[in-house]
Amino acid sequence: MSGGDPGVTAWKVEWSREEIVEAARTCLLRAGAITDGFSGVGAVAEPDSLVVVFRWRRDPNVYAVDVAFPTELVSPWTGLPVASADEWAVEALSRLAEDLATGLVSRGRRKVRDGYVVLDPTTPPTSLLLGPTSARSPRSPSPPARGARLGPT
Repeated sequence: MSGGDPGVTAWKVEWSREEIVEAARTCLLRAGAITDGFSGVGAVAEPDSLVVVFRWRRDPNVYAVDVAFPTELVSPWTGLPVASADEWAVEALSRLAEDLATGLVSRGRRKVRDGYVVLDPTTPPTSLLLGPTSARSPRSPSPPARGARLGPT
């Protein structure tokens, strides 16, 4: 236990990264894991994150998502307390299920690394932000025609 604020106690993670990776692999590789269309390939420890590797539906690409290793005993999805590496992994992969169900493969920013496409669920691709209709909302009036008079006539 530790805490910077005298009135707040933060419970620190006592599980090893190996325990977390193993818990994630167990969740990923069981039948029916995550959601329809998901096929778990594996979980890999990198210096700062757990990398969840998977296939999605009939897409020929192999995808991955980085999940930060926990530093406190809370769910990475809900922020609620978790008591074990297994419980944390279930919560992390539940978040992935939600992201996949809401179009992560279509909307996530992509970066190719180590032979798979790493999806970033936190930022939409720039092309969605810079599309031709992004400058005005559908309810905005069209700009005046060239040479049109503005103001009272």
